[in-house]
Amino acid sequence: MCPCDFGFTGDGLASCTDVNECTSMTDMCDLNALCTNTFSSHTCACNPGYAGDGFTCADIDECFASTHGCTLYSTCHNTIGSYICPCDFGFTGDGLASCTDLDECVSMMDSCDSNALCTNTFGSYFCTCNPGFVGNGFTCAADCMTPPPFAIDLGVTVAPFYTHGTTYVYVCPRLCQTIGGVPSTTCSDVVWSQPNSIPFCQLFPECLAPTIQFGIVTPFDEEGYCEGEYIEFTCGSFYYLDGQRFLSCQAGGAWQTLPVCKPRPACDDLPTILSNEFNVPCGTRHLVDTRVTYKCNPQYKLIDGPSTNDCLDGTPPMWTSSVAPLAHLWVNPQTRT
Repeated sequence: MCPCDFGFTGDGLASCTDVNECTSMTDMCDLNALCTNTFSSHTCACNPGYAGDGFTCADIDECFASTHGCTLYSTCHNTIGSYICPCDFGFTGDGLASCTDLDECVSMMDSCDSNALCTNTFGSYFCTCNPGFVGNGFTCAADCMTPPPFAIDLGVTVAPFYTHGTTYVYVCPRLCQTIGGVPSTTCSDVVWSQPNSIPFCQLFPECLAPTIQFGIVTPFDEEGYCEGEYIEFTCGSFYYLDGQRFLSCQAGGAWQTLPVCKPRPACDDLPTILSNEFNVPCGTRHLVDTRVTYKCNPQYKLIDGPSTNDCLDGTPPMWTSSVAPLAHLWVNPQTRT
């Protein structure tokens, strides 16, 4: 027998020819290797992206080995036998030649709310809610541009607008008032939540409303007053205030000693002539140290008596003259014909 040597085929008598192990699939190369036939044998070389002796090949992690070709602003991701270089978030490109900043605002790839302004930054962007809206820019809600419902009716001061999410707690303007009905309302994207019942203020006064003869009390509230609230007493023209002008409602519903209006010294019954000859000067009763001046009506002229009269202090006060002046119908000589 003449068997052919390893790597050859034939009968050994007529001929022995080279066996191409690569095409006959009799090689021992790894699946991830390249088979190359040689005379009487073959060689195995691992494909790009693999390492080994060709008979055994293992994947090379180019990312870990830093042998990749990824550009700046991209991230290397290993694959079997290779790697990919996707650009980082906020950048665009092939990852190998370049990765450039992506303007999300211009490309409409942002996630800003429709009521927000998109601003591009290098590698990213940010969103800012438009004036009149609040939120993180990705979600924006509108402020309430009207006061809380019924708040003005309660007599309290309110702001011109409230931001989204604000809860307004109804309050009453006076300390001894308590709120009735719904206690609060919330601003939610322009609209206030509607209360189930209308809020109202209920008064539980500590002090009853006082009165003063010949004078007035301000502010006057017939329902009463809360503890600590002040009132003012004012007397009429011919009276003076004896006592404190301002008083506050005390704990327990009591007022301090109430003042009184006492008459001021005055002269009564100003001497006048009840005819069309005179204008009565500001009434017939005047305070001490007041001077009145007599004036004739048109076509009349004073002919006798004082033209003024003074109210003098005394017990009782008296006028300097107890007699009114006289007047006479007077015609201008220049007008006679």
